[in-house]
Amino acid sequence: MQLETSFQDVGLYNLVEFKGENDPLTIDDWRLILGRTNLYMGRNRIRVPNITITIVCAGTPKKVLHHFQAAVEFESLGGGYYRSTDKLPVHIIAINELEVTSKNYPLLMFATSKRKFEKFLRDAVDRDDSDDNSVLTFAYVLKSELIREINMPVKNRLSKEALAIIIEDIGDEILSCLSPEERLIGLSPEERRQLQQLLEK
Repeated sequence: MQLETSFQDVGLYNLVEFKGENDPLTIDDWRLILGRTNLYMGRNRIRVPNITITIVCAGTPKKVLHHFQAAVEFESLGGGYYRSTDKLPVHIIAINELEVTSKNYPLLMFATSKRKFEKFLRDAVDRDDSDDNSVLTFAYVLKSELIREINMPVKNRLSKEALAIIIEDIGDEILSCLSPEERLIGLSPEERRQLQQLLEK
């Protein structure tokens, strides 16, 4: 199962910290995460071999990986994966560096690199897999402006249910995403006449 996800190491207990685009991983964050981990381990009497700590970062945390060497050293595991060499190892996943494969889709929709996000979208749109529909739905809700900017035909791949979720989430603003022709799709001749009359007022 774990081979089908972005998480390479899974233990009996797993602590995961997500750092978003506007919340980069800092050295102070690192210390707080380790402090909370030690507190959790102490309260629950968890031994080091039974726990994994993973920090998922939208971008690459360069300050932590490269300017923190006096306190912590890291080894690169390749493809956006890093691990500290401490006795209590911490895994870092840098989303912008992940390989574009279906197992990474749930994380790649949070990529801060426009090029990586576009590559992920193209891959997901090109795959003929209904399981990707939910990933594309969430990606559209998260970054609809960017998807329109890079002119990806994501909405052509979405089911009616997925489109309903997007419309409910975005509300009336969805109209700005549609061309005049698309806005008329599904309207009866009578509804089109009523719309024409409203426009002429």
